[in-house]
Amino acid sequence: MRRHGTTNEPRAIQLYVHVMEHLGRSVVVSTCGLMVRPSCPWLGATPDRVVYDPSEDPPFGLIEVKCPWSKRADPRSTALASEDFCVQLNDGFPELKVSSEYYAQVMGQMFCSGFKWTHSVVYAEKWIVVCKVVFSESTWIVMRSKLDSFYFNHAVPFVASLHEISHDTPLSQP
Repeated sequence: MRRHGTTNEPRAIQLYVHVMEHLGRSVVVSTCGLMVRPSCPWLGATPDRVVYDPSEDPPFGLIEVKCPWSKRADPRSTALASEDFCVQLNDGFPELKVSSEYYAQVMGQMFCSGFKWTHSVVYAEKWIVVCKVVFSESTWIVMRSKLDSFYFNHAVPFVASLHEISHDTPLSQP
């Protein structure tokens, strides 16, 4: 239900700003586009937003919003208690599960953008959860190795084979 997420993302961002202001944090949120790390132009990411939070060090980070269709009607406590939910409580504080596919996504976004932290925002109609995720170099090294291997050992040869096929095929029939 990707459309559910896209439709609810602006409301999630509004509520995020409201929650942060309630916590005494004057954040400024901006849209962004594709981010590519110049040293690895085969890797790109499209975070949902960039955020300036002067209470953080460094003050600039990313926002990634998730609006899970499967949890849209659940109370927050039910979602947090669910094994298949992307967030867990750790000493009473929400954290994005390292095993979640979204964790890998935000690690890649932070690498591509150069930002060192992300606020992972999970939104449902009646609640919001904000988790700070800090870039992990050791986690990224493992992920990067897998991404590079896939790209250079599978994607590049596949695209090259398409190029060869298109050059071997006549443009017009006699």
